[in-house]
Amino acid sequence: MITHHENYDLLTCLKRKLEIQVIHTEKIPESVPEWCLLAYGRYHTGPHPVYPMNVEFITGFGVIDPEKIEYEPYFRHQLIRYAIDYWAFHEFKREFDDVTYSIGYQQAFIDSMSLDPAKMTPELRLYCSRDISEEPLDFYTWKAKHLPVMLN
Repeated sequence: MITHHENYDLLTCLKRKLEIQVIHTEKIPESVPEWCLLAYGRYHTGPHPVYPMNVEFITGFGVIDPEKIEYEPYFRHQLIRYAIDYWAFHEFKREFDDVTYSIGYQQAFIDSMSLDPAKMTPELRLYCSRDISEEPLDFYTWKAKHLPVMLN
């Protein structure tokens, strides 16, 4: 759901308790503090027959209170990226030309929780290959059920 405020938009997914503040900016900052969980979408208009200027729009997406997000930790990046794409299609009727992430965002959602099998934790590898009957279980429930059995 997108709610428009005076200086920003708020992108929310009530079911997952995800909140992202959306702001328009002139440029992507050179450096931001590591605690900032920011993604930036860049959209080029290109030459247009009626409006011949080549304009670039940059939109910043700040994840608000990531600890409240009720979604499996390894898939939060996909959830956030889906929300960013949803906003872009709603506002621009197309996807961003590119999306970049702050260092803090990468450390929180991408680097430490890779879906690359070579970088996965053993628990995540087992969870991803779980039985079809346990498909509805989230990562934490599955881990609580199976990890004590595997350790004994």
